[in-house]
Amino acid sequence: MINETELPPPTPDDETYTPETLREVLLESQRRNRVSVRVGFCQEFKGDRAPGPLHLFVRERRLFALQLYLLLLCVAQADPWDARMSGTSWALALDRENAGAASTVSRNLTWLVKQKFVDTERRGRDLLVYRLQESGSGKKYTQPTSSFFYFRFDYFTKGWHNKLSLAGTTVLLIALAMSRYKPWFDLPTERGYEWFAISPDTLRRGLDELQEHGLLRVNQRAVRNHRARGGVTRRNEYALLGDFITPQPIPSKDRP
Repeated sequence: MINETELPPPTPDDETYTPETLREVLLESQRRNRVSVRVGFCQEFKGDRAPGPLHLFVRERRLFALQLYLLLLCVAQADPWDARMSGTSWALALDRENAGAASTVSRNLTWLVKQKFVDTERRGRDLLVYRLQESGSGKKYTQPTSSFFYFRFDYFTKGWHNKLSLAGTTVLLIALAMSRYKPWFDLPTERGYEWFAISPDTLRRGLDELQEHGLLRVNQRAVRNHRARGGVTRRNEYALLGDFITPQPIPSKDRP
């Protein structure tokens, strides 16, 4: 018989999650380090270019809702395309640790439900959040087989969600969509409203922010224009760098 003095020490308590360790658990359990997102989330192509629902986040200044939605995309990558956590855990994963963090999650999920990006269900203290189609149509989610881009987990694991503003995150998504086949792409800011329902100023701020963080290279090239003085105008073209350098390998059936 073992006496009390010979008892081994009890099992120590698990360490409390930090935002970093919680994200690590959530994201490292996935089979890939990226998720496919339909291009139509940024810009639709139905004959002519038309704005995708991304502009709704910008119009209502919903950076946290956008981050919450992007995190859901990353962690809900298999049928039934859902993720289950408490409101405080969703908040902690996005570095919200204040007393009202769970309420912030609830308000933003309510907005996402209203916009038909997600559906939610209460399971005890947990929130079960389901992905819906990126179009905001309310249709059940299906995995895209064409016209998609890859969104890397680096946005969360490298802390870019804390470094990039709403403008920076928005332009990052647009840039990922526009550079999915080749690294250099055109993004004329004056077409912001027509193409994305986003102001030229917001696009310029986002482009400047990505460049300041070393995530974007800008090249000014000469373009022939018979109406211009000298027959040439200057146009900026862009390429993503660093953690988001493109293009990423895309199945051959998705290539033009």
